[in-house]
This record gives sequence, structure tokens and C-alpha cells, in this order.
Amino acid sequence: EIIPAAISGCFATAVGHPLDCVKVHMQTFNQKSTLRCAAAMLKRDGPLAFARGIGAPLVNSVLMNTVMFVGFSEAKKLFPDSTTGALLAG
Repeated sequence: EIIPAAISGCFATAVGHPLDCVKVHMQTFNQKSTLRCAAAMLKRDGPLAFARGIGAPLVNSVLMNTVMFVGFSEAKKLFPDSTTGALLAG
């Protein structure tokens, strides 16, 4: 359960973080076009512009997904297969 949780956290961050970087640049520099902003970032800073600051979100998503996966698994063990158990386990 821990390995799939970590992998899903990494994947979610790897997909979402570059989009978040573009969003932040659009807000900071008051740009209107997402594609033009991404192209400008790529031209100015190279591909690593989309990975800048990824460390903290990566650690956060791995830890959060691991806690959720393990918590859900343990809740399923505590509560039997019933309507109440399904609702409480998530």
C-alpha cells in the first residue's frame, strides 16, 4: 500500500506542478494566454522552469497519499462490509 501511494503522489505532482507554475507566472506577470506564458517560460528558463519548487509539493503529496491509503486500508479492516462500515471507511 505504501509503494502505490508514493507512486500516485509522485505522478499527481509531476502532472499538476508544471501547470501550477504556469498559473503562478500568469498571475505574477499579468499574462492572458496560457500557451504564450508557457512558451515564454520555456524560452527564458528552459524545461526546468516547470519543475522549479517541486520538492515541497512532492514530499507533501507522497506523505498525504501514504497516510490516506494506509488509513483507508486500516479502516476497511476495522469496519466490516456493511453500509455503515463502507461509509465510515470512505
